[in-house]
Amino acid sequence: MERLHADLRRPSAAVGTGLFLALTLVLALSVRPAAALELTTDDAAAAELTLTLYEQDCVEDVGGLPALLTQNCYYLLLDGDVLVTADTEQALTGLVQAAAEQYITENTISVSLADDERLQICHGIVSLWEPSDLTAAADTLAQELEVVTVEQSVREIVVRCSTVQVEDETMYEDEEPVVEEGSDGLKEVTTQTTYLNGEAQESVTVDVEITVIPVDTVVTVGTKERPEYIWPASGRVSSHFGRRNIVGGSKNHKGVDIAVSYGSDIVAAKAGTVIYAQWNSGGYGYLVKIDHGDGTVTYYAHNSSLCVSVGDEVEQGDVIAKAGSTGNSTGTHCHFEIRINGTPVNPEDYLE
Repeated sequence: MERLHADLRRPSAAVGTGLFLALTLVLALSVRPAAALELTTDDAAAAELTLTLYEQDCVEDVGGLPALLTQNCYYLLLDGDVLVTADTEQALTGLVQAAAEQYITENTISVSLADDERLQICHGIVSLWEPSDLTAAADTLAQELEVVTVEQSVREIVVRCSTVQVEDETMYEDEEPVVEEGSDGLKEVTTQTTYLNGEAQESVTVDVEITVIPVDTVVTVGTKERPEYIWPASGRVSSHFGRRNIVGGSKNHKGVDIAVSYGSDIVAAKAGTVIYAQWNSGGYGYLVKIDHGDGTVTYYAHNSSLCVSVGDEVEQGDVIAKAGSTGNSTGTHCHFEIRINGTPVNPEDYLE
């Protein structure tokens, strides 16, 4: 602010000066504009204070004072009132420069008056009593400025992972979905806030950077429709449903025979409740019957041993017995029947 302490020299009372001032009182008013004052810093922040130089005779401004009580000088008008006088135009432009520069930082966008026309620099005749303290004038001017600054802030935000559902045609639709847990990501959001004289005006997002990429949670679900019945054992069909020829005559076969190895698993063809699990004297050997609650009952005969008891609830595919050749049997196999409302039907019409 040293520049503000200019050596303000008031005009002498010499006759020569008085004659000069007297002559200037009869000159017509003249105005010439000067270039706008643009203040910049190394980082290109600008103090946008527009100054227009007026050169004029202000006879009315001095109120008819004698020439000895007036001065011909440069002065600043703020809202039409003399703010300060100086000997040179440079002293006044330096004052404005200093008032603005105290607000200029790396975050400053502009320093200006709300209305540029409020501030004028003039050259003419004014009273000797007009203010001449450049420091005080700079403080007053500084209070009138509008300072626009911006600040940027960075915050980290969690990016929640998405859940993606993948269909698998090899899985049954009623199977438990397979879940592969994902992980959340992170992003840095840069926000720029504009301030007017220190008060926030608006905030906008100027940059978003993903720092950690989220990984989706994958849920695999089955699309395969579960069959109503599955094969109770893995093997070849050694005897089909219906009439068949056997030694000594023909017989109506009420199910299918599935040839398997001794002791292999026999499973429930459909979910239901065990209603029979014991030795059967009618030729079935060790027999399991399952009631499926819809008018259907399945039979599993000639087992070597039983794995369930009456009243057990079983799911499709649960092991209910071990294969054997008990009862009227000539080899290890599973005799399987499906009865609908008590009537045997061809199992192969219902098995997948």
